Order: sequence, then structure tokens, then C-alpha cells
Amino acid sequence: MSLDLSDLRATPADLRKRYFDRGWWNDDTLGRNIVEWLSRSPASEMRIWSRARPQRIGFGGLAVLIRQFAAGIERRGIVPGDTVAVYVPNSIEGAVAFAGVMLAGATAVPVAPYYGLKELKYIVERSQARLLITTESDPAGRLEQIVAAWPDLPLLEDIYVVDDAVPGAMRRFDELIVDAPSELSPVDPERAAVIAFTSGTTTGPKGVVHLHRSICYDVRAHMVQMPDARRPTLTAGPIAHAAGMLAGLCLPAIRGKSIHLTDGWDPVRILAAMRDADLSTGGGTPFFLNSLLGHPDTRPEDIAKVEMVGFGAAAIPWSFAEKCEAAGIRNFRLYGSTEHPTVTMSSFDDPAIKRHRTDGRPLEGVEVRLVGSDGRDVDTGEPGELWSRGPDLCVGYTDPALNGEYFTSDGWFRTGDVAVKDEDGFYTITDRIKDIIIRNGLKIGAVEVEDALLAIPGMAECAVIAVPDDRTGERAHAVIRVADGASPPTLAGIRDHLKTIGLAKQKWPESLECVDDFPRTPLGKIKKFELRRRMTDMRGTE
Repeated sequence: MSLDLSDLRATPADLRKRYFDRGWWNDDTLGRNIVEWLSRSPASEMRIWSRARPQRIGFGGLAVLIRQFAAGIERRGIVPGDTVAVYVPNSIEGAVAFAGVMLAGATAVPVAPYYGLKELKYIVERSQARLLITTESDPAGRLEQIVAAWPDLPLLEDIYVVDDAVPGAMRRFDELIVDAPSELSPVDPERAAVIAFTSGTTTGPKGVVHLHRSICYDVRAHMVQMPDARRPTLTAGPIAHAAGMLAGLCLPAIRGKSIHLTDGWDPVRILAAMRDADLSTGGGTPFFLNSLLGHPDTRPEDIAKVEMVGFGAAAIPWSFAEKCEAAGIRNFRLYGSTEHPTVTMSSFDDPAIKRHRTDGRPLEGVEVRLVGSDGRDVDTGEPGELWSRGPDLCVGYTDPALNGEYFTSDGWFRTGDVAVKDEDGFYTITDRIKDIIIRNGLKIGAVEVEDALLAIPGMAECAVIAVPDDRTGERAHAVIRVADGASPPTLAGIRDHLKTIGLAKQKWPESLECVDDFPRTPLGKIKKFELRRRMTDMRGTE
């Protein structure tokens, strides 16, 4: 039984006409595009930097495997409209399954390899996946857990395992690699290509549905605008997430440059890979590059390999951007989401202050509004919720109840992010609506306070969250991580710093906590909702 996606939002007729007339939408399909990109550069390679399963394969061989996998799942009975879940770390098999499912006309459901059994069951159930592609975890035990949970997933017919050791109830991944015909079945570009579940920085994952048209446009028109470094880039983000899939898999393929992925972030191994294959790295959230800049094994010649990076997927402190520039790493910011992958971006033609302190301007085809609490557009310089629409916007969520909440009838997506537009048309994301702290009626943006705190020497990361307060309604609580060897600041010391730089006293954190690390999404974003929930739970036990 195929997943019922009949309640997805319809793109308004005037927008559809505009997207086709401008050539932003065409009949491309993502699986076929990936195979064509790979086939154009057969000598380039995909390389997986992994302690457990290092792999490498030429683009030509990878294209053949994708075609063979697509033929294999068709022979298995998978038809357009069916969903296939892919729950593996960055690997050749993961790329083959992801692209091969779409080449066969089915819908790929990538599952972050860091998710546990609870998230896996949630995603497989809500996507109604007929097949699951998976592998053993480290430490072992994942496959046994999945076997035990299988009876709770009656629509899941078969589980295919990448490893040599396969539990009796499961089957080998290699069974799906068969001889491919010269021509595969055509694929309807109006069908769902991917259901990407959000990483859950606020609540449970939401199933985001992208058609072939939206994903193909984003890769073709937006990702190619990313500056191109001389060296290949080692990507840590999993291809099970939009950022890793677009920047780590599709962008190198369309450029004909070798794909380098890692299945885990360990600075020592990353540095070794950079030296071995002359690679750059460090894009995405600041977490990745920051861990290299502060690592004792990092040499100046390592940093010299990182010519340029694009920062996104999390709030980017301008102080960190300027720190990178001072180290010789040119950088820019961009903004998007699983629902709308690339909304704004700055470029190296923009002044440094725009690249470091804004998230850029809307890209071709993208429209942006900033809307106040009264539903009206706000003036330049005033904060408002960012609404976006464009040819790369998703068609909605698997949960129909969410579509009316997040999308308007005329095609706008309510992002939940607060932004400000300057006189030159650059947008700056200042907060998530849920990250706004309301103290005695005053709205305090957490990002503003975090930027101020990160200027304190020795501060590595921080998150400022709202916690309930009987007197003020809410108050700001700062959770910090200091660099190795640095002494944690005191609350009094933090307040002295904020006073010196002139931050209004009402915005100062009223409590402080130092941690060794933060709960994170697979892309390194701090899970603020977990910090808030923990503080609420602690308050409830007082």
C-alpha cells in the first residue's frame, strides 16, 4: 500500500505558470540527474573516510550500481508511490540506495544514522515504508533491536542489510543489485522524490515531502551558485539530511568533482584525511570548523587548505565568522531549511560585513516576506517572521494537520524564524520564534545575547534559553561550553562583560550552567528544546 499524499498543498496556478515559463521547473528527475552527472565524469571518485568501513569507487562504477539497484527494487515489486527507508551512515551503499530508489520512481526516505530505534520506528511508520535498507551499528545491537520491533511495523515487508552477517529474518543488500536494462522506466517529475524528516531541534521530526521538481531546481539553480574551492571538500553531514545530500553528494557530482564523505566527526581522523588527499572541510554549522581551529593537532598548513566555507543550518555568530576570516578562511552565510533548502545566500562579491553579519539576499525564484504578529509586512529594519516561497519549496508534510499551520493558501511557508531586512536587501535571521525570551513583557532575542557571550575569551559555544520564572514570566539562562584549557567564566564575570559592551541589563542571563557538550542534531546544531525541557523538569522537582 502506497503512502497517501493526497492532502499535500497544491502550488497555486499562477506560481506554477511562472515557474514553468521561467524554466525553473522542467521534467528532470533527481535519480536520473545523479546518474547522468556521475556518468559525465567517470574518472572522479566517491570516497568514504571511515574507521570501520573505508570505501572508494569511481563515478562510472557508482552510476552502474545505482542503475542495478533501481532494477533490483523494481524486480522486488517496488512501484511508483512506494516508499523505501534508507538507514545507513555515509557510505557507497547509502548513496546507491538513495539515488536508486528515485531512479526507479519510488520515494526515498533517508533516516539519519544517528537516530535510535524510537525515531526509526516513528519515521518508518509515518512514511509507510515497504522496505528498509540498514546496517549494524557501532557498538553492535541495532539489527537485533530492529528485528524485535518489526512486528510493530506491519507495512514493512523486508529489511535489507549491508553487512555480511545478516539475521535470519532479514536479507542481504546485494540481493537488490541485479543486471539493469538499457532503459529504465520513466519517472513522473510530479511524484514525491524524497520524504526528509526534520532533525527535531524543536519537537518530533516532521516528514517533509519534496517533488522531483523542487529538489532538481534547488540543485540546478541554487547549489551551483555556491563558490567553488580548488580542493575537494570532505563533508561530515549525513546525506540523510538535506544539507549533506545537496552539498555533499549532489553538488560535487554536478561539478564532476570527487565526493568525499565521512561517517563521523573526529578531528584527528579529519585532519589525517585532509593531509592524505589534500582536502578542505568545515562547512555547515560552526561546530565542525571550530573543533579544528581549537584542536592541538591542527597545523597552520591544515587551516590553509580551508580556503572558503559556507555557514548555515544554525545561527552563525558574526564573531566566529570574523575569526575565520582572520585565519585566512573566506566565509559566507546562507539560510534555508528542510522545507525550503536555499532561501538566501551571500557571495564573495559582497562586502565582508554583509557576508559575516547577514544571511544574504533571496536567490533566483525565491520570494521573501517579513510578517509581524498582526499579519502585516513589517518595515525595513523591523523584525518579523520570515515567510518564503519559490520553485524549490516542498509540497508539505506527511501529517496533513501541519500543512494548514505552516502554509498559506497563496503558497507562503511560515518558517518560524525571525529576521530583519536592511536597506540593501540583505536578511539576517535573528531568532527562532520559540527562542524568543519574554521577560516582563520585553522580547529578548537569544542570538543577540549568544553573540555577545561568544566574544568572551575562552568561550567555545553557548546557548541562551528561556526558562520559567515566577516573578518575570521568563528569564534568560545561559548554557556554555568553554575551550579546552580555558576556565569557565562566572555569572558576575559575564555580566561585567555585557555591561562593558553596552548590552541592556534586561537582556543579561540570570543564571549560568557550564557543560562538557550539548545535545545535538546530526548536523551539529544544538537541541535547545532538550535544554529547555531539562530545565523545566529540574524546576518541577524543586
